[in-house]
Amino acid sequence: MYVVRRWSVRHSRLLETAYQVLEAVLNKLHPLWNLARLEGAVDQQQEGIEICIELMQQIREIDGIAGVHVMAYRQEEMVAEIIQKSGVLNGRSPSMPPQLENLYDSRSMQ
Repeated sequence: MYVVRRWSVRHSRLLETAYQVLEAVLNKLHPLWNLARLEGAVDQQQEGIEICIELMQQIREIDGIAGVHVMAYRQEEMVAEIIQKSGVLNGRSPSMPPQLENLYDSRSMQ
């Protein structure tokens, strides 16, 4: 036990720095705050969309974060709406692999 205590004293600045860096991320992503909000909502689907949009906007402000991965299980059509409402693209169009661009273009013509 003495070894652990000695190690933590020697590395206390490193641990403090790591805590300061991770604290903001952990507080923003803590699932219990959003779970309570979601359970109390009248329209849970719309509230889930709002929570996702808010999280994306908060994550965007964290230094070192380059993007997010949005998934909507069996509601894939909602992803485009969520990304559009969040404003994370700033007017840019989303990137898409060439294989999917051709598929998307052929579907939009029908």
